[in-house]
Amino acid sequence: MPKAPVNGIELHYEAEGEGPAVVFCHGVGGNHMSWWQQVPEFARDFRAVVFDQRGFAESRLPPEAPGAEAFADDLAGLLDHLGIDEAYLVGQSMGGRTVLNFARRHPHRVKAMVMAATMANIRTPELDQMRREVRERLPKDRLLLSMSARVWEERPHLGFLYKLIRSRNPDRPKNFLFRDNVPGTTAEDLTSVTAPVLFIVGEEDQIAPPPCVETASRLFPNARLVRVPEAGHSVYFEQPQVFNRVVREFFDECR
Repeated sequence: MPKAPVNGIELHYEAEGEGPAVVFCHGVGGNHMSWWQQVPEFARDFRAVVFDQRGFAESRLPPEAPGAEAFADDLAGLLDHLGIDEAYLVGQSMGGRTVLNFARRHPHRVKAMVMAATMANIRTPELDQMRREVRERLPKDRLLLSMSARVWEERPHLGFLYKLIRSRNPDRPKNFLFRDNVPGTTAEDLTSVTAPVLFIVGEEDQIAPPPCVETASRLFPNARLVRVPEAGHSVYFEQPQVFNRVVREFFDECR
């Protein structure tokens, strides 16, 4: 398994294809395997890179190591290891935090960015209130909300695969995911993001509902939003043909 020595850990990654680099950053229920429906498609014209963020699957976390606050620096280290100066970035849910934090710190290295099912770690009074309302009605285990109810009912094999992928992730320390949310990214911070931004959200997403994602997208001067019918929190997993087409068209416009 290819590993990149990055920020005191061994970061597992996979890269397929040749061309401009596109890097996929998974969500909290996933890892590098989550992108099995994207890599073969994008590797035809891109250098498609997937990886396990620290604390997930094969990117094991040493004791007392930093948590999610190191995600963006890990991404920078991975790109350096692979000799990639600039890339297209795709962030799913938690991965949107990685993408946004990286784009703030390294705007010259981002050609364009896709924020899927995420408000990242953007903090405004309006978004914070919306998050609180969402948290109050969500169960502790959000597995069944990771995709729309119709996927679990009509395509149980896909739900089973999602569960298998999630099961590869080890337990993580308490508060591992929350340190970069304080103080988070302010609306003013977003002025440093110069790359074009595409937000994608499923109409039936209960974890990052469309009104929340739309509110976040309006804070960017150069963002657009695509809402996908009959999809939940994981459009890339549930409707890969739609997801891949929308992302490809966006990247083609940004070339």
